[in-house]
Amino acid sequence: MVAKLLGLRPEDRRGALAGFSTLVLIMAAHAMLETARDTLFLTHLPPTSLPFCYLGIAALAVFAARLNQHLLTRWDKRVVLTASLTVAAVVTLGLWVLVEGGTEQSLYVLYIWSGLVATVTVVQTWLMVGDFVTVSQAKRVFGVVGAGAVVGATIGSFAAERLVAESDPRHLVGGAALVFLAAALEAAFTLRHAAPAFADTPRGARFRVLETGANVGMLRSQPYLRRLLLLVLIGTLVLTGSDYVFKSVVITEVPVDELPSFFARFYLGLNVIALLVQLLLSSFLLRVLGVNRTLLVLPVLMLFGVAGVGAGSALISVLLLKGADGSLRHSVHRTATEVLYLPLPADVRERFKVIIDAVGQRGGQAVASLAILGAVYLGAGTAHLAMALGLLITVWLLALLDIEQHYVQLFRGNLRAGTIDTRIGVTALDLHSLEALIGALNSEDDQEVLGSLELLEHHQRSALVPVLLLFHPSSKVVLRTLELFAAAGRRDHSSIARRLLKSDVREVRAAALRALATLDVDDECLRDALDDEDPLMHATALVGLLARANRDNDDLAKDFASHLHDPDAEVRLALARAIRYQREPRFAAALVDLAQSPEREVRHEVARAMLALPDSRYLDSLLPMLAESRLRPEARKAIVAIGPVAVYFLDEALWDTALPRRIRRHIPRTINRFEATKAAEILMNHLSAEEDGAVRFKILRGLGRLRAETPELELDNDVLRALTRKTIERAIEVLAFRLAVDAAHAEDPARRTAGGELLSGILREKEQNALERTFRLLGLLHPFEDFELLYRGLTRRGLRGRAQSRELLEHVLRGSERAAVLALFDDFSDRERLAAAEAATGFVAPTPAYEDLLVTMLDDSSEAVQSVAAYHIAELGLDGLTDQLREAGQRSESFLGEVVNRALTMLGTLPPSERPHAP
Repeated sequence: MVAKLLGLRPEDRRGALAGFSTLVLIMAAHAMLETARDTLFLTHLPPTSLPFCYLGIAALAVFAARLNQHLLTRWDKRVVLTASLTVAAVVTLGLWVLVEGGTEQSLYVLYIWSGLVATVTVVQTWLMVGDFVTVSQAKRVFGVVGAGAVVGATIGSFAAERLVAESDPRHLVGGAALVFLAAALEAAFTLRHAAPAFADTPRGARFRVLETGANVGMLRSQPYLRRLLLLVLIGTLVLTGSDYVFKSVVITEVPVDELPSFFARFYLGLNVIALLVQLLLSSFLLRVLGVNRTLLVLPVLMLFGVAGVGAGSALISVLLLKGADGSLRHSVHRTATEVLYLPLPADVRERFKVIIDAVGQRGGQAVASLAILGAVYLGAGTAHLAMALGLLITVWLLALLDIEQHYVQLFRGNLRAGTIDTRIGVTALDLHSLEALIGALNSEDDQEVLGSLELLEHHQRSALVPVLLLFHPSSKVVLRTLELFAAAGRRDHSSIARRLLKSDVREVRAAALRALATLDVDDECLRDALDDEDPLMHATALVGLLARANRDNDDLAKDFASHLHDPDAEVRLALARAIRYQREPRFAAALVDLAQSPEREVRHEVARAMLALPDSRYLDSLLPMLAESRLRPEARKAIVAIGPVAVYFLDEALWDTALPRRIRRHIPRTINRFEATKAAEILMNHLSAEEDGAVRFKILRGLGRLRAETPELELDNDVLRALTRKTIERAIEVLAFRLAVDAAHAEDPARRTAGGELLSGILREKEQNALERTFRLLGLLHPFEDFELLYRGLTRRGLRGRAQSRELLEHVLRGSERAAVLALFDDFSDRERLAAAEAATGFVAPTPAYEDLLVTMLDDSSEAVQSVAAYHIAELGLDGLTDQLREAGQRSESFLGEVVNRALTMLGTLPPSERPHAP
């Protein structure tokens, strides 16, 4: 119950509990030690001595960080943490004996040790926990683990407050030693069972210690690491300065004999507030504000405290200043800061987290200490220090705002890592590439030769193809070479082409004649071929002679017209190919006739000829070709080649709902081949009005390509947002339908028929389709974000890939849109996902009784859902729904109508004369 209240999932609980309990004991010991050191130090020494302690902590922390790195190369993190806590217990126990004398040196040692031991052991604990979580898990787990630090500090402060009221503050040091020992035992026996509960990072992974130069080099080359270091450094400067200001004011405002009880009660109060903040606000702020905005909370509150100190309200303002620090630093702020490290690779995170904490925190303390000493020497007062802190906090806020884009960019890079870019472009050919391609023309492998020809033509290097290739033994190579020469307008192959007129391969003879017909050669070879018995040669010669005639030749025209409807497809194919080479406007009407040929190969050649000879008269012939995959590429190119009039034709065709879907669904991609602004305007007009889901999806894809090519393209964002919400609601609706269907099947197994299982499956598919469309719409709304990459990360990657995509979405999206999308892609159960998505959008999908639900699905926007629901009704023998079935069938004359008729037949309500015949 407690775990559920805290938002933990089963896979999180063991590890969260282990990290929580370890930090409870560490921070309890630290709170007791902190109360003892502040009381003893400020009772015997002035506040101006504090900077020397800060310097000592900073110097020793660098050494401790380096030692920690070396230890982690030899032992597991749990072993290192246990050893560190054991050493902490022993040294603290020794200090308990040492401070009994009350010498100044022992007080300096106590102060430095208390700051050092907490830093090292807390960092080691967070490293242990962070090694096994994704960023999504971290937002659930880190809040609970961080609560352990606050709970421990609260317990330690409470114990300190009780002890100082009844005994010497020195005994708090002995108590802290005992608690450190308990923490060592707890770490030894609890953390070893925690790792399997987390994500898929291997346990016990060790990292390699780099030399100082290598570490510095990586810091220089990694902008994110540099900004993390700067962030920690500035934050430490502010927090160290505020701590000095707080203690300076307290020592002047609070009597010395009341200091023990003041510090004990004040720290207890702070830790209670911090605990409440951690338990009630930490996870909420991370979810709602995101990591970077959550980090702004502490400096903003401290800015108010600094302003109060500068205005003269010293004690109240420093209490607010230290209160913000004490209540937020180890709760919300620490939790959010730990999340900032998660986009880094594990080895980089382990190495530089220690370095950044050592250099940033302790280096910041050292710089702050020197600055405080300098300010005190110059006679600066509390108000002057407050002004300086105000400037530093402003810089801190700017640094936090700056790091967000780098944080998000790291997730983008992690998602792209390991992916294959399918949008491969052909690069320009250099000299070595050209030599390789020309050399490949001598290959014994015909496919290699043909491939080389394709590349040379693509790069407009056809002039480099040797004429002697026409003597190649493969007829395919010869045919492709002749076609390439004709397209390039080369004239240096005519003598060899004449020889090929005597080839044994009839296709080669016809191709040679076509090539010659494009050259300014005499008509003799064409007239000779006109009398050839081979119909291919005759048809090719006929087109060549007609193209050369200055005026219509009645005999040739009649002969040509008879061939247009020749029953032999090869003759019509030869005509189309010859026309493609001639590019004469007089053949436009002939191409329209040839486009009616039933043979796909003929129509394919017609499309190529229409591309070579653009004419608006072709549009009605080219449009049906979009329905066939083999004809579509050439037909699409031919339509685009016709020019602006074609885009208006396509616009009208897309409005025509009587046009078959197999044609309409390929019109949007054809439209987006035209000028981007005009194409986008047309597609946006159709997007909101289109009722066919398949066509609407194609419109989305077309707009997506336009956006990708022209990100600055202006689209109607209001329309896109409305459609995005509608699509999200569609995903919620089909999810609710599927859950209702599955629940009904579980309640009554008789409903779990083949049609029932199919209905559940198709509803799942419709949910996935709606989510994919949602991401396409989001990509249009946010053109500079790669939503295709995010969608792949959420659907095809492992646990870490999904977590990284979710983190990016949290930074890109806003409001209910973000909450709904994240809910639908969460790792919750389907019912929990539905509840979260409905709560985010306010849209609640209807879930009536099972029979009423089937009737609802008969009126669904998807014909597939309608059809399966109709079949399932008949399968269950629901005679009471025959009227609804008839109404659904009357609304459609397509496939749904046939399914409804079969369903009525199964129910026995359709007259025999109207019953469909069994296949």
